Amino acid sequence: MPANIASAAAHKIAAVLIEAGIAPPESPVTRSVKIEEHELSVTVTICRHQAATISPETLAKIEAMKPKPEPRLTQLQRDAIEAAPSRLHNPVSMKQLARLSGYGYNGHFRTAVNRCVELGLLVMLPGGVRKP
Repeated sequence: MPANIASAAAHKIAAVLIEAGIAPPESPVTRSVKIEEHELSVTVTICRHQAATISPETLAKIEAMKPKPEPRLTQLQRDAIEAAPSRLHNPVSMKQLARLSGYGYNGHFRTAVNRCVELGLLVMLPGGVRKP
């Protein structure tokens, strides 16, 4: 029973400290309460969380495991990807891909397709472009 009382007292102290806007402070804040009927003293210390030091290698592994956000594509890029042949078919030239996707073959189109290649959404081969 005293453990339950101690836990309740600790929560009450923490709630008062948080409500007062004390937590999380720059330096630890300690408040105590003595429950005489059970000869029990409860001390609560609230302090700012200290982040553990992580090696750069471990941090790189954690970053690599995070899911990559979906790239934002323009309508032209989506159309080019949709019109590009699959792996089962021969690649097409950029000029053919522009015609298949309904766009003119110009610098804007080439830049959009090159961006898709950089993102890994299309593959540039000696024979042209196709889906990966």
